[in-house]
Amino acid sequence: MKFFRLLFLIVFGFQCQKNLNLLSEIPLGGDFSYPDKKGINRDLSSFPEKTVVVFFGYTQCPDFCPNILSRLKKVTSSIAVSDQPKIVFLSLDPERDSPEVADKFASFYSPNAVGYSFDKNTTEKIMKQYAVYSEKNPDGVTIDHSTYLYVLDKNRKTRALLKSTDSEAHILSVLQEMGELK
Repeated sequence: MKFFRLLFLIVFGFQCQKNLNLLSEIPLGGDFSYPDKKGINRDLSSFPEKTVVVFFGYTQCPDFCPNILSRLKKVTSSIAVSDQPKIVFLSLDPERDSPEVADKFASFYSPNAVGYSFDKNTTEKIMKQYAVYSEKNPDGVTIDHSTYLYVLDKNRKTRALLKSTDSEAHILSVLQEMGELK
């Protein structure tokens, strides 16, 4: 419970500010290095892009996941190709999402997106690192989950935490400001 209170304070504090201080590191998220279900080591530092946007979801999600990925495609398409962030979709559903399915799902929405699926233990470690909420519903199909976008800098430190309900203009302004960081 203390963990979620800390997350609330971080999110609430950043959302209350009119101008985000993107130079301040947010103490959650960041880089990781784990083998996916196929044994291929996945880490965020291997991407050449200056900015990485991390989003957690699942491929059978009926609403939030497709909506957020569509919005990210729209927002990033207005950024110069050389400055576009890498979008990383991390599956919360390791039982149903294979690495191929997660990657195909993410890349459907954006050519600059990748999707990863890890085993259950690794997924839980990464979720804890990012303070992600996830709970399977009694229907056994849908999953309630947090829908934040984690914006990481070139050193793969989290610099902004965006709500899925933030306007496209706000998301774009944060991504543009991140692209200007040296």
